[in-house]
Amino acid sequence: MPPFKYESRVLQGIWATAPYLHNGSVPTLADLLNTSSQRPKAFQIGPAYDPVKVGLAAQQTKFGYTLTTTGCEDRTSGVSNCGHEFGTKLSPDQKAALLEYLKIL
Repeated sequence: MPPFKYESRVLQGIWATAPYLHNGSVPTLADLLNTSSQRPKAFQIGPAYDPVKVGLAAQQTKFGYTLTTTGCEDRTSGVSNCGHEFGTKLSPDQKAALLEYLKIL
């Protein structure tokens, strides 16, 4: 029997698919490059876009909905932003360069 595989999502257009992670628990790619404990615990959902942080803008003018996430203490909540800590050890300059690169995909 062949080993199980997970096909990762295509990165083309990743800048336009906020919020991030499989459950939408991280508002921007910049936040995704932080450790889970440093990520926003709550954020507004809406169409306003932040081109610097690459994702949802902190202030939204439509919908009036705020998503409240959980951390590692409640991984089964369905909105946990725990884990997936890739790139968290990059320098600020490296993170900025990575975000600029992802904008052109």
